[in-house]
Amino acid sequence: HDMTKTGENKKDDLDSDKMEVESKTKLTWKFRVTLEDYLLGIADTTGEMMRLATTCAGAGDQKSPMEILKLVRDLYSILLPVTVRSREWGKKLEVMLASLKKIERLCYKLHIQGREYPPHLLKKILSSTSNSEYNDNDV
Repeated sequence: HDMTKTGENKKDDLDSDKMEVESKTKLTWKFRVTLEDYLLGIADTTGEMMRLATTCAGAGDQKSPMEILKLVRDLYSILLPVTVRSREWGKKLEVMLASLKKIERLCYKLHIQGREYPPHLLKKILSSTSNSEYNDNDV
């Protein structure tokens, strides 16, 4: 959580109007991220991956959701035994599992319905359900 800014021009260090005018000033940002914050951030990405899988499926892409499913499964299996000193960690794992289950349902539907419908019809079916069935309102 520690963030510092260093620059060559010290006289108006935080005056944003001057910083835009004085664009020749070189700024360097340094972030310190704890291991706990890093792991919490990795856990958060699984929700974004679930949305990406849904978007890909709705666009007719059947391969990407399967690849995303494997990645999220791997992440979950790696992070599940990890102990993090954060009150948020348990909830993050629950949300990660919920995202994983949603991706699994999506891939199951892709696999089953992919055999039953021609690609153009499957795309229409998935794009209509991707906006409601696989969103994260129930996470």
